Amino acid sequence: VDMRGVGDVRAPTPDERLSPGELLNAVPDSLGDVRSLAWRSVHHAGVVEVGTSEGAWFMDARSGEVVGSPDSSIRAFFGSVTGLHRWLGAGESRSLGRTVTGVCNAAFLFMLLSGLILWWPRNWKRTAVRGVVMFRRGLSRRARNFNRHNVLGIWSVVPLIVIAATGVMLSFPTAGDAVFAAYNRVAADSGPSTPRTFRTPADTSEGMGLGGLLRVAEGHANGWRRITMTLPHADTGHVVFGVDRGTGGQPQKQAELVLARGSGEVLAFTPFERESPGTRFFEMIRYVHTGEALGAAGQLVAGLVSLAAIFLVWTGLPMAWLRAIRALRS
Repeated sequence: VDMRGVGDVRAPTPDERLSPGELLNAVPDSLGDVRSLAWRSVHHAGVVEVGTSEGAWFMDARSGEVVGSPDSSIRAFFGSVTGLHRWLGAGESRSLGRTVTGVCNAAFLFMLLSGLILWWPRNWKRTAVRGVVMFRRGLSRRARNFNRHNVLGIWSVVPLIVIAATGVMLSFPTAGDAVFAAYNRVAADSGPSTPRTFRTPADTSEGMGLGGLLRVAEGHANGWRRITMTLPHADTGHVVFGVDRGTGGQPQKQAELVLARGSGEVLAFTPFERESPGTRFFEMIRYVHTGEALGAAGQLVAGLVSLAAIFLVWTGLPMAWLRAIRALRS
């Protein structure tokens, strides 16, 4: 989304903020059918994100003016990068591309686990351990590659194993499904879980209105950073709110709130910890893979160890090449 101008919008006071109904009336027909409205308590609190059939838009929470629109060029760029990462940009042949990336993830996971075994010092004397956990100077090129490969490997192996393992599950849904079933089976053995059900009221009248429901949701969701209202159909007796207390990539800080459309009664409130173990695991996979689940620190670690993985290849290839030459000569 093109965010130019969004940062200049001042956050409104409660009296200045337009109600959901007023916002819906202000949405131009050209933006498509409105499906959701999202409010933020921090970072661009002066705008409301409007999800429509044509994309995401930002509107001034006080005036209803459109101040941010989808940027097709940026969206196309990141879409291409995502496609390249997930299925090698194979387009219609994405199932084949996803299989290739999955096999590569599995191979990388094997190399990480086997590399950890190879790294393990034969003796734990201080000098021996220092040679594989700290960078050293004054080494020959071959010894330098060996030292850097070991040091980078041991300091990044744990997060890289997590990234590779979750990548395998994302590439091969059957692997993720197996883990999902295993988690739920363990939970079933420890006791029955509470099903996610609620009584659907027959009253589909507006009652307190969407604005009143939003105020109820804000009061119920203490510490919220983002609240998303999914607009109900005319014959639906409840309204669903998504509550996010995190950064947007932290499922463990998200919850679902269901309110009766007419009265504002809380029909269901389902935080992350009330989900089944399998569902919690499944929701976390993607965000653990990218590091987002741990916020900015997690993303920083994921980025650094991904960079380290490049240098592992850079230092590992010369060593593999020398071993191949020695094998041919012998």
